[in-house]
Amino acid sequence: MPDLKNYQDAFAAALGSADPAPLAPWLGDKAANDRFAVYRNNFVLGCADRLTAAYPAVARLVGEKFFQATAKAYIAAHPPSDPRLVFYGLDFPDFLDGFEPAARLPYLGDVARIEAAWTRAHYAPDAAPLTPDAVRALTPARIAALAPGLHGSAGLILSGYPVFSIYRANRADGPPERVALDRGGESALVWRPGREVMTERLSPGETVFLAAIETGGRLDAAGEAALQTDHEFDLAAAFGKWLTRGALGGAAAREGRT
Repeated sequence: MPDLKNYQDAFAAALGSADPAPLAPWLGDKAANDRFAVYRNNFVLGCADRLTAAYPAVARLVGEKFFQATAKAYIAAHPPSDPRLVFYGLDFPDFLDGFEPAARLPYLGDVARIEAAWTRAHYAPDAAPLTPDAVRALTPARIAALAPGLHGSAGLILSGYPVFSIYRANRADGPPERVALDRGGESALVWRPGREVMTERLSPGETVFLAAIETGGRLDAAGEAALQTDHEFDLAAAFGKWLTRGALGGAAAREGRT
């Protein structure tokens, strides 16, 4: 009789593929095979329900039938590896990018990235953001040299499609608003400074500014980069906005290199 490790590996493989053959040493009769089929069906339904809950905008965009078929294909290729089901499907956006039946919706993966960022932010560890009080004690030169990073819960999504508008249109009640794809790309920030997850569409200047902050850039350098994209970008206004909204990291004393 194969050992426990072999059994666990065979059981996981059978769940992922719907083929009970790897479990043949343990499934000796039709009744055992039927019980496994019921278990696997419940397993797939549970995973599909989680994906539906995590990606409501995607589900609404493609319709229930298409979404369920997509979910089953994803589950077969990516069975859960974490016992915490709330984190299942965080790589679903990458799957959608390469899922041939969804090729006619090239923005779908980026819409899903906003929803995945929402899940990450919702379950991120609590962390104190950089606060106005912490900055108030600093000189202008030290403020310019700050490299706070984004808040630990934050996710920045950049896209060549108007994905934030598509996301919002498919999260609201009532018939979804039609979004013209030729309106251009959109970026979004998703973060949780306190108890509530926040989502916001970014201007081009804000996108460059926050992307530079995310990678450890100093405030002054991030502002200069944003000005290259948006000549009307106001560093003081942008810093004040994201500071008061709790989107920046809490390490007020950390300064970047020149």
